[in-house]
Amino acid sequence: MSALRSGYRIHWVHRHRGRRKYISAAVLGLAGRVREAASVLEPEAPTAHFVSNDGTCYDGAERSLVGAFAFAAAGPYGSLYRGVSPQAGGCKKSGPTRAHSCYPGVTEHFVSKSGPVLSDVSKAAALASFATDHHLELEFVERLASCSCHPESAVGAGMSATLCNVTELGVGSITHVDPTNGTYYELMCNQGPWVHQLAVVATMKSSPLIYLHQYDQLVPAHCDQRGFPAYLGVATPPAPTLPFGDSRVIDHCYPPSTLWAREEINATNADVIRTTQIEGAITGSGNNTYALYDVYAHVLALPELMNNTMECNCLPGSGVFNGSDPGAGPGVPAMCNYTTQPATTHSPIRDWWGGYEGVPLPRAPGSPQRGPIEASLARRAHAAAVRAAQADEAAAALPAHVWQPFRVL
Repeated sequence: MSALRSGYRIHWVHRHRGRRKYISAAVLGLAGRVREAASVLEPEAPTAHFVSNDGTCYDGAERSLVGAFAFAAAGPYGSLYRGVSPQAGGCKKSGPTRAHSCYPGVTEHFVSKSGPVLSDVSKAAALASFATDHHLELEFVERLASCSCHPESAVGAGMSATLCNVTELGVGSITHVDPTNGTYYELMCNQGPWVHQLAVVATMKSSPLIYLHQYDQLVPAHCDQRGFPAYLGVATPPAPTLPFGDSRVIDHCYPPSTLWAREEINATNADVIRTTQIEGAITGSGNNTYALYDVYAHVLALPELMNNTMECNCLPGSGVFNGSDPGAGPGVPAMCNYTTQPATTHSPIRDWWGGYEGVPLPRAPGSPQRGPIEASLARRAHAAAVRAAQADEAAAALPAHVWQPFRVL
């Protein structure tokens, strides 16, 4: 049965054949791990590897390996990869192996016959902890994990539209942090339908934006539940509330994700300004560009793979990728042409992920984002009414002969 047969499917890009076909989407929950150390560098082995916190070693071709790592670290099994980073070379072949059940092209290595069993125990413990931390039923968390598998993996290929219903899985969110002062202060929040947002986070974790998202694990909660109640489409007057379906209320790189802040989003919001400054510094458009190789020295031993072009990681049809976003400019389509440009211009996730079809717009019926957005818009309307009443009271208190300018709501 095709995953998400209801129309929620993935844009799969076959770069080698220069053509695109569509396959069903479903998607990633990670294979198990062991508690025994299982890795030693072996330069002549597969190109790259990483070792989870329970000792399982994973290896494969660089791009597949980094993609698997980014997905694993972003999802419900993320606690098994906290503080872990991919390294050059492969795993030592000293025990049993098995194919990664949630990401193709990657192999798991164990040091003993009991390794696979211990791996599954470790996996179950990680999911149980995730369920407890987020006050969710374990069965639902298992659904989240399985629906997060790569669509051509053993698990992902077997998922159904019923299990991976976009509305039932709900929203996943992350925060953009300030990594420059050591406090990792949360600046803004980004959310979207769970499976979509997981791919977004994994893409950022395998790009220069890892500097902002190194420790992120997707949280199954709306941004307004995390202290960020102001929706991107909510602006301080005189800026208007943008209408339903307007592209400006959707993430300009990863639609239909949406951006949220602690206060109304505008040019004077200090957190918004700081986010822009940090991203500018990382990309080289700011006054103080971070040295990417220095940044990644403690994060990843494969900086040449991570130092891709962030604009090229945006989804087809997004404002950035199609050249309509004024900040990115009209040159992006040519710079990021996947047919003519090398794979090093984009994240390994974008080798196969081009966004999901059928994911509803933020305020569309059936969208898991609709309720919180409507609540945010209602709060904005209430705040505007309060400001209007205050302005009327202030005007009424003035002497009749005093000139009164028009008030702006």
